[in-house]
Amino acid sequence: MIDPNLLPKRIRRCEVTDLVIFEEFADIRASLRALYETLLLICRRLPPAAVGADPADVLMVPPWYESPQTGNLIPFPAGIDTEYPGLGALRHKLGFMTEDQLAAFRAAQVRVAKHREALLQREKEREVRLKNKGLMHGPTM
Repeated sequence: MIDPNLLPKRIRRCEVTDLVIFEEFADIRASLRALYETLLLICRRLPPAAVGADPADVLMVPPWYESPQTGNLIPFPAGIDTEYPGLGALRHKLGFMTEDQLAAFRAAQVRVAKHREALLQREKEREVRLKNKGLMHGPTM
């Protein structure tokens, strides 16, 4: 036969265990909140470039990007003024690139523009061909 006093004891033990676990969670939550607030305080006191909000950091390298031929620098579109304030790190990185790396970097900068021009030219030629064949108003597939 089951002791009738055993069930309330087990319930109390479970309640005590729950209270202890909730206290631990509350302590962990308070610790994480303190760490978060400390990080926010530190980030507010640091200059934006140190936190990664500088425009140069956007144009620089993400941790996973590797491209030795361009000096591990993501080629930004040609025509961006690197003398703009806040791009000192980018100017510094460009200054330490070798001639081969700079040539590959410049080629990569204009690659997208050249590809766009080639696609536009091909589309114009396609329209002319379709117009000459009389297929301009129907499906082209």
